[in-house]
Amino acid sequence: HGLRSSGRVEQSLVLWTGIVAAIKEVMPSSSVHATNALQRALFSAEVGRPELEVRASIAVAARVVETAYGAGPDMVESLVSSWLWGHRGTPAAAQFAGALSWLRQKQGGIASE
Repeated sequence: HGLRSSGRVEQSLVLWTGIVAAIKEVMPSSSVHATNALQRALFSAEVGRPELEVRASIAVAARVVETAYGAGPDMVESLVSSWLWGHRGTPAAAQFAGALSWLRQKQGGIASE
């Protein structure tokens, strides 16, 4: 939250992307990998990134969740349910929910961008 709070959103997104990539190398398809991929996607929605970027982040996270837990969009929703509840009524929650709905409509539930 430090970089976001100081207004350095771009730098924070770069770091999140690097963290997810590093974890993918060290602990691929793990709960740690899935958690950080989801955090990156949630952060994208929280800071109001363009819809296509949020969709792409959620698609990546859903692929990791699928390999880690054996379930896609439904598991994503379950894993972020407390975040969605805490942010209900906000543009971030609406954007994330919309992107998750888009993901569900894609072939097989896992989208690629």
